Amino acid sequence: MFEWGDIKLENNIKRRGVDDTRRLPYYPFRDDGAEIEKAIRLMITDYVNAMTGQHASVNYPMIDYVTYVPNLPLKLYDSERIPNTTFGPERLPNRAQSASQASFGATLASYREDSLFDYGKNLKDCKGRKVVSRYYNYLKDVVDPLLEMRNHKRLVKGHLTYPYMQPRWVPNGIQT
Repeated sequence: MFEWGDIKLENNIKRRGVDDTRRLPYYPFRDDGAEIEKAIRLMITDYVNAMTGQHASVNYPMIDYVTYVPNLPLKLYDSERIPNTTFGPERLPNRAQSASQASFGATLASYREDSLFDYGKNLKDCKGRKVVSRYYNYLKDVVDPLLEMRNHKRLVKGHLTYPYMQPRWVPNGIQT
């Protein structure tokens, strides 16, 4: 019976007994294949992270920070009412501009269509469904409770929580 792990280069090499470089110093399939697999793994990791976890960690906190305009005004204005070297509310955007900024931030940061790897159950291919579901269940059953516990400890200690990397917050891709 074919298993997903059978196609991994490391498992293939080990299963066939050609993994020992001392016993078999010249084996390009093993040696060159390891370099290609490493490059693919790095590329996929970088790409998937950029579209999922990195996006969630940058995009979703905006609801808490960008929508409160005094916290992060997109523009400050010159005002004759206060000296140039002084900061004050007079330098903040007016109501209309503040409402526009808050609306923009809320639009970007509040839309989540899915969560990471939740689509496995919809795949027609049984093997693909099994692989994606395994990672989804790992995120749901192991990672999410762990991060939930960490956030609870942060809150108890008086620190800010950080829910943005919890799997239920991380989308399968950029959604705006």
